[in-house]
Amino acid sequence: MKKKLLALVFLFQILNSYSQTPDQVWTKDARNGVYNNILNEITVYKNLTEEQKQSIGLCCLNKITDDYKMSEYQAKIDVELKNIKSSAISLCAKSIGVALGSTTTTTTKTDSITWTKDGKTVLYNSALAGYTKYEMTQQQRENLSLCYADKISKTYSKAQLDAMLDAEVKKIKNDAFKKCAEENSITLKLLETKISPDKKSLQGCWQSYDFTYCFYSTGDLDKVKDKGLVKTSSGKWFLEGDKLIIVLKDVKQEYKIIFFDGNTMKITDDVTSTEYDMTKFSKGF
Repeated sequence: MKKKLLALVFLFQILNSYSQTPDQVWTKDARNGVYNNILNEITVYKNLTEEQKQSIGLCCLNKITDDYKMSEYQAKIDVELKNIKSSAISLCAKSIGVALGSTTTTTTKTDSITWTKDGKTVLYNSALAGYTKYEMTQQQRENLSLCYADKISKTYSKAQLDAMLDAEVKKIKNDAFKKCAEENSITLKLLETKISPDKKSLQGCWQSYDFTYCFYSTGDLDKVKDKGLVKTSSGKWFLEGDKLIIVLKDVKQEYKIIFFDGNTMKITDDVTSTEYDMTKFSKGF
């Protein structure tokens, strides 16, 4: 009886193997196709190494060929295949302890962000002028200014900032300004003292993010604007109390000096209310 039972089991296995049609068994070419397709899918994840991609590819291959017969898988429509592959990639990445990360390329931060030394110096000086108005040590101001220049230059290219509206740039700068203080656990408390400027203390060149003013003892001035193109305009300047008056090509522009310490100042456009942090980098002449 036992021999007859073993014979029946053996016969059943043989019949079962013959019952599987060729389209139910995964061929080498079909398996290669699935593997290569998975590799193409995960190329968008720029943080993966080649070894990690291969591990995920093999894991996905085994999962898909275990879960589906070849004919069943090949009969799926594109949307179904996309969901199957996406699910397999996610599960396999987790199983080997890999975070898939961002699908954006790193060229934005390496190729298109081309900050020159001078450009980053402008960012640094702009921040330093801003932090000078707050109670902290000079070392803290310099550290925060480095943080500010680093944060903006690694997030935006100069071309991107130049193409933005003034209000957009102002928000970005203000956010970075406050964020650097928070990250360094420094409370921004304004200094209570302010030096009243006179014509002599204003003489020299003052730089903001958008432009540079050079004030001469003769009352003449040069304005250098650098937004994609360096352009110099000449005119006159006057000081009336805390009002800085600029005249360029017969157009009068007034700024209110809201902070001044001899090396930095903050001025506000009377018309647009736009604020400019300026740093003195050249003495009077």
